[in-house]
This record gives sequence, structure tokens and C-alpha cells, in this order.
Amino acid sequence: MQKTKSEDRLNKINAQVQPIGRTYGGGSGSWQNGMSATGVEPQVGVDPAAGARRTGRQVERQVNMKATVAGGICGGVVGIAVRGLAQEGSPWGPGSGFGDVIGIPALTGFAMAPVLAIAGLLLSQRRPALVNFTLAYFLAAIATTIF
Repeated sequence: MQKTKSEDRLNKINAQVQPIGRTYGGGSGSWQNGMSATGVEPQVGVDPAAGARRTGRQVERQVNMKATVAGGICGGVVGIAVRGLAQEGSPWGPGSGFGDVIGIPALTGFAMAPVLAIAGLLLSQRRPALVNFTLAYFLAAIATTIF
């Protein structure tokens, strides 16, 4: 096999930088030119970004929580809009001009809540965050309208 130019360059750099002292365990020996080929003294077994990384499960929980909160907020807004359509004193209630503007989107969003919940349950294997969003949306829309 032929070596590429980048491998030749790395071998040349590594040949120029020779460790002095102990070179095993944690890279505790000093380096001749003050640094290694990467610019820092290597340490075996230490990952500086390990504390900053999140595991896949933590990221998944965070995404699911965001979806749940977003679904609850959207469902609450739709529920408040539908509830206001039936109340006499509300700004978009019966007899007001805003009732026509807000009524159709609010009733559409309210009617689509069970359809979205069923679709979310059917797609739960591929999109777990969608289930959280749709169920929170459905429950918030129903609860806000009833209570």
C-alpha cells in the first residue's frame, strides 16, 4: 500500500517530536518542543468533552419534554379560543366580529385534536416526540374547553 501525503506529513511531525520521561499511563512526561503534533500533551484515557456530551437517552428525553410542552401550549390556546366562542362576554364571543375570524381556525384545531392523537399513536415507533405533542395537544384542548 502506498502512503498518502497526509500520512507522510504526520510521520514526519511525529519523528521530530520525541517524548522525554515517562510516556505511559497519562502522558505525564514533558515533550521536547513543548507540545505534541496536535499542539497539546496527550493524556491517555481522558476525554475533555465527556462532561459536555449528552447520551442519546438524555437528548431524547429533552426533545420529548419540549414536544409535550409545545403540545400543551398549542392545545391550551385552541381550547381557550373554542371556549371563548361560546361565552357572551368574551371579545370573540357570539355577536362580535372577531368570532368569525377566530371561530373557524379554533373549531378546526379542536376537531383535528383526536385525529392528530390517533395519527401520533400510529406513528409512535418512528416519531416518539410526535406522540407526546399530539396527546398533550388533545388533552389540553379538551381540558381547557371543559373546565
